[in-house]
Amino acid sequence: MDTEIEQKILAFSETYFIQNGYSSSSLDEIATHLGISKKTIYKYFSSKEEIQIRCTKNRIDRINSRINLIVDSKDDFFKKIEDVSACMTQKENLVAPGYFADLRKHCLKAWQLFEENQNTFIPFILEKVINEGIKKKLIKKDIDKELTISVYLTLMRSLIEVSSEKYFAQNYSPNELKKAFNQIFFLGIIRRD
Repeated sequence: MDTEIEQKILAFSETYFIQNGYSSSSLDEIATHLGISKKTIYKYFSSKEEIQIRCTKNRIDRINSRINLIVDSKDDFFKKIEDVSACMTQKENLVAPGYFADLRKHCLKAWQLFEENQNTFIPFILEKVINEGIKKKLIKKDIDKELTISVYLTLMRSLIEVSSEKYFAQNYSPNELKKAFNQIFFLGIIRRD
């Protein structure tokens, strides 16, 4: 059962890992920032890896819940697209450049949770949005849904892989990149006739 201290450790650690990177963060630093002992952390968690994995699960669940609420709402179709894009680019949902590469290298189980979410939840949501758009005659009915979803995932992964460091970092923030990507992608499949 979760306790107040356990939740406090998770809440702080999630932000701390995202800002500083998993491999650059230590349990000593987390304990110091929280004003608790490292021994207290070990009462609730067996390792830094366990904390990162729990933080990752919590983060995925929280963002997915918000996206589900938006997609299942009675809002206008275009508002839903804007709101999902805004949800993904809210400050608390953004990560520092290199965050995912750090996880992939130093906390593979947490990285695999993100990957699994990309391979299951995101295609599910995209198909839901596309089907609604087709039903409302806002998206072409003959669109190849599977291909469209594959293209979206491939492009989104490339943004994560590049982490905007190599090509865009000087001119655009990760927030601006994700927002532009979603606008370009979705407006590219909207009917114009």
